[in-house]
Amino acid sequence: MIGRSIKKLGGLVSVRRLDGTKPDGPVIVGNTLPDDMHAVSIGIDTSPSTLAAGAKKVIGEGTKKLVDTVGGHPLLSRQVELAVYGFGQSTPVKCYQSFTAVSRFEFRGVPDVSWTMLYSLYAQMVDDTLVHVNRLGSAHDCEVRASWIFIFSDFQAHDDEARDRALAAKEKATERGVNVFLMGCGEAVDMKTAEELSQRERPVVM
Repeated sequence: MIGRSIKKLGGLVSVRRLDGTKPDGPVIVGNTLPDDMHAVSIGIDTSPSTLAAGAKKVIGEGTKKLVDTVGGHPLLSRQVELAVYGFGQSTPVKCYQSFTAVSRFEFRGVPDVSWTMLYSLYAQMVDDTLVHVNRLGSAHDCEVRASWIFIFSDFQAHDDEARDRALAAKEKATERGVNVFLMGCGEAVDMKTAEELSQRERPVVM
């Protein structure tokens, strides 16, 4: 299922020549500039429940497949910027790798933590993505064509106090065209929480 979600990124590629015009046929990547950018952020759950339910391996494999698939595409590797988020060890959420072009991106992993601040993670990823999209649009001569968020988790949230913030972020993401994919991992996925956070047109991926 994740392969199907990742494959959609391939249909968003667009390039222009150095003189600003778009080619009619096949292009040579070295002679083109990105006509638009795609911001992709990955949220990784490394809480104890993912270990107990066998989700940690699935999360690791899914994350690697996502990074390798995008990085292996000759055009997406230049047009996609990746960021990695997880739960912090002293803060609810931490950005472990800020938005970086895939061509320069090297996944360094996320440490294990003792809590699942899932609602906080969801909300912060949406907020940070929107800030980054606005920054790209104003600082560079390009359009941020699409934004993608992938969250790999069993969705066993432990931060109910942040639930309302996450639901507000869901509405904001939908209004602003941020595509959120929730990747249910392991044998104990909390489907109630996952479905509550999923966008109507993007059901939870198992």
